[in-house]
Amino acid sequence: MRKAFGILLFAAVVLMCAVLLPAQAEAAEGTITATEGYYTYTVTSGKATITKCDTAISGKVMIPSTLGGYPVTAIGDQAFYKCTSLTGVTVPNSINKMGEGAFYGCTSLESISLPFLGSSRDSIKDESAQFEWIFGAYEIGGFWGAGGGWEVVWEASVPTTIKEVVVTDAKTIADKAFYECKQLTSITILSDVTSIGEYAFYNCASVTSVTIPNSVTSIEWAAFQYCSGLSDVFYGGTEKQWQEIVIGNSNSNLTNARRHYNVDHVSHTYQTIWSKDGISHWHECSVCGDKKDVASHTWDAGKVTKQSTCKEGGIKTYTCTVCQNTKTESIAKLTTHAYEYVAGGKHKCTDCGATNTHYHAWGGWTSDENGHWHTCVTVPRCGEKVQYAVHTWNEGEVTKEATEAETGVKTYTCTVCEAKKETVLDKLIPAPTDPTTIPTEPTTEPTTVPTEPTTEPTTVPTEPTTMPTTAPTEPTPSTPATDGDQTGNDTGWIILIVVLAAVVGGLGGGMAVFLIVKKKLKL
Repeated sequence: MRKAFGILLFAAVVLMCAVLLPAQAEAAEGTITATEGYYTYTVTSGKATITKCDTAISGKVMIPSTLGGYPVTAIGDQAFYKCTSLTGVTVPNSINKMGEGAFYGCTSLESISLPFLGSSRDSIKDESAQFEWIFGAYEIGGFWGAGGGWEVVWEASVPTTIKEVVVTDAKTIADKAFYECKQLTSITILSDVTSIGEYAFYNCASVTSVTIPNSVTSIEWAAFQYCSGLSDVFYGGTEKQWQEIVIGNSNSNLTNARRHYNVDHVSHTYQTIWSKDGISHWHECSVCGDKKDVASHTWDAGKVTKQSTCKEGGIKTYTCTVCQNTKTESIAKLTTHAYEYVAGGKHKCTDCGATNTHYHAWGGWTSDENGHWHTCVTVPRCGEKVQYAVHTWNEGEVTKEATEAETGVKTYTCTVCEAKKETVLDKLIPAPTDPTTIPTEPTTEPTTVPTEPTTEPTTVPTEPTTMPTTAPTEPTPSTPATDGDQTGNDTGWIILIVVLAAVVGGLGGGMAVFLIVKKKLKL
């Protein structure tokens, strides 16, 4: 019996696990974690919670009311931790909960617009209903309490830089909501707030103006005590309505300030950055949330931000050209593999590791200056070559005639692969000039060339036919001559010489003979 009971108990446990485990798995699968722009968020039951903000965010920002198409309803603990470059924040009215220290460490914050104060719209007591809740606190010391326990002293971490606060959608300003926020200069309360609690603005000494809606019916004791700088109150109702408000004691700083009636709030302050959701974008007033410039997104052509593979699909991202909002769409995974050639005649996919056999497919001729061959063209390439041979050149063809001014070209073609090579033909030698033209001497030279006489003189000068009757005599020497006996035989020799000279040389010869004769006579 005991054994049977054990079996039944075991079966019951198994059955419960079978029922509960799918429910737990479904709950786990129901939470989505995603990132859009600066914001990381989770989605549960169709509602988004911002869990982290990139610390690179800067300037004045408006937290989006939707992310990924889901309404943003909560901000997690320390979600904006150490976003030190933030100077202004607008929290949308879609938010219902804000975690402790949501803006802890935002040390440059100058203004903030909130739908309510504290952790939620329902918070009305203790620190969870106070302005400081979203900034957290740090330990500054402690003391031993009356009961003997150690009591920790905390200091709120509200940034000293913050000056302006707008509350847009609260029902109540809780007790000590802005207790000793001495750095604040302007506080605006909008919407349907009906009461302002005790010490709500206690010792906010730097506040110079406060805006109160006509929905307020009571302002509790010391709500504005020690607000020594308060000079102007902007009230949304009439003077009569103001007088009907129940105002507690110790609020003289409020009652003595100048009052401005029928003022709903200060003028709109529209953010320069775009607010957006999955459908449209707009500029929103940081004070009241009013929208202007509402328009549908203008998507660009999109960019593949994740390539598809045979293993998994890709992602294509589209960006609005106006507000820079993004949307994504899935790309189907590839039906082909990214093969590469591996040793052993195989292909291997670099993505999934699938393999197949490499079969050669030879392409046409490939060549270089030395030879030609066939290469495998199967993809992916293996690089193998076959039928390598040197070129077989034909006799060549003159493809450019040479001239006297330029060289020519002769082209040879391989009779196998039709590769080509070229050789250079020398320039032509210039032709000789026309021989019928004889160059002339410069015009300064004589135009005629002197020539020798072509014929002998027609007449030969002769000696006189008669000899002088008396032969010329030499001057009488101062001394007697020693050869005087030769004079009688000279005449015949002289005549013979003269005749011979006349025959041979003409007048020129005669002159020579004359000289000879003269010389002989001297002898």
